[in-house]
Amino acid sequence: MGLLTVLLATCKIDKLTKDPPPLAALSVAPGRVLDSAAVGSTAMHVDSIALTSSGAGALAWSASVKVGGGWLDVTPKTGTTPARVHVHLNPAGLDPGVYQDTVVVSAGQAVGSPARVPVDFVVAGSGPPPGPPAALAQFQSDGVTAVEPGGTLTSRSAVFKATVSGPAGSSPVRLEVEVKAVGTAFTGTSSGSGASVAGGGTASATVGGLSDNTAYHWQARAVDQGGGTSAWVSFGGNAETDPDDCRGSDRTGSAGGGAGSSGEYGDELHRRRRDDVRNQYARRSPVRHEDGRRGRRRRDVRGSLGR
Repeated sequence: MGLLTVLLATCKIDKLTKDPPPLAALSVAPGRVLDSAAVGSTAMHVDSIALTSSGAGALAWSASVKVGGGWLDVTPKTGTTPARVHVHLNPAGLDPGVYQDTVVVSAGQAVGSPARVPVDFVVAGSGPPPGPPAALAQFQSDGVTAVEPGGTLTSRSAVFKATVSGPAGSSPVRLEVEVKAVGTAFTGTSSGSGASVAGGGTASATVGGLSDNTAYHWQARAVDQGGGTSAWVSFGGNAETDPDDCRGSDRTGSAGGGAGSSGEYGDELHRRRRDDVRNQYARRSPVRHEDGRRGRRRRDVRGSLGR
């Protein structure tokens, strides 16, 4: 009887220490499908999603479209891993805009199931482009504190904002800006852009990497998700030779005094920098006084902070 008891106990211990079977896991790639087509085109676009599994051999799966619509379909709809699901995007009859849906792949209780793959299909319009941005404004890097034309930035980045608009039913619109040092001509090349917003909303763009003691001018345009662009619009009513903003230097971090230096020497250094900036732009923009004498245009451009 004692021998039988020991044998039974040994069998129970063996069952408790046996490794559990590996968990089945489903993997999909890519994690997002992005594609585009020109408005009026009818050619079907076909992308694909690779399905693989691990841990317990092949997995049976099914694929479907979350919302559904004539522009999106998947084939095949069932199968076993490894496999490839073909994503069919049909632009026929679609208006310009961004079409979004999700492909859902289910594989029972497997880890990673159901897998959801977002689909973005951009139909680029040949219709009217967005209108030029309006109410252009410039802000400190916090996006809240406004900077007047000729004012001074307190960091090496700035936020630019404007109201953007597009034709009725058009795709969302983003703001694109070009920032150049005064004296450098615009080239139509973007320095930065931001997130798209609905027509009539306020869009913003942040540009970093600005240099100390340098005056800048900037222009902006609106860009829709179909690639349509408005004309560039320059900020401010001042001449392009006048600064829109000036990147100042930190009052407590001056050359010669080291970080944290201040006092009479620092004040004098900043006064000199301010005067240098003023004189630089006065030389570039000659005007005539009312009595006919030639003079120099001068704006109150601050070359230091806190003044």
